[in-house]
Amino acid sequence: MAELKLTLACGPYDLLHAMIEGAARAPGIELNVLTMASPERHGRMLRHQEFDVCELSLVAYLVARDTGKGFTAIPVFPHRRFRHGYVVKRMNCGIEKPEDLNGKRVGLDTLQNSAGLWMRGTLQDHYGVDLKSIEWWCQEEEDVPLQPAAWMKVHRVAKGKNIDQAISILEFTPKRGAKLVSKTLLSAVANARNQQNVDEDRLFVKNALAETGPTWKRSLPRAH
Repeated sequence: MAELKLTLACGPYDLLHAMIEGAARAPGIELNVLTMASPERHGRMLRHQEFDVCELSLVAYLVARDTGKGFTAIPVFPHRRFRHGYVVKRMNCGIEKPEDLNGKRVGLDTLQNSAGLWMRGTLQDHYGVDLKSIEWWCQEEEDVPLQPAAWMKVHRVAKGKNIDQAISILEFTPKRGAKLVSKTLLSAVANARNQQNVDEDRLFVKNALAETGPTWKRSLPRAH
């Protein structure tokens, strides 16, 4: 009887080397193992169902099942990680302990990133962080369309767009923070045009950061 041909997408972990290299075989299965980074793997599986078997984000899997996608989980865990070390901060940002994150802006890849959800739960349950007070800025679109919880302050970074596209996106984004970002973007364009003689048509959004800016210029006059 011919072996069942299956494709497996996963990460290149030490635990899986024997299977990746063909030394460890599953009886009756001809396994074609494809190794790749998590964002590519998850996107190709969730959006296009490119593989027969795939190491997948648990959160994205649950969202996909909730929307009726035909995925079935297998109780196999290719790797495990201790997520407490996966939160990084900017230097001189005034954050010295987890509770200092309250009211701050936090950048994410996507909301469906399992590591991000795990870390949010750890920060809330073990360190007293108020997740409702934080602005969450996501860089990428979700692999499966998702409506965030009503209490989450979620924003999308218009990265890689040209100026007109970025302004258009911000104009029609129904979020209070969109107006502030749009104002900052228009100010940057004006500075580039008037102070550096840069052609507006050559400008694009290379990167976007959401962080605390100087406040003394506004707060000092109010004190008088």
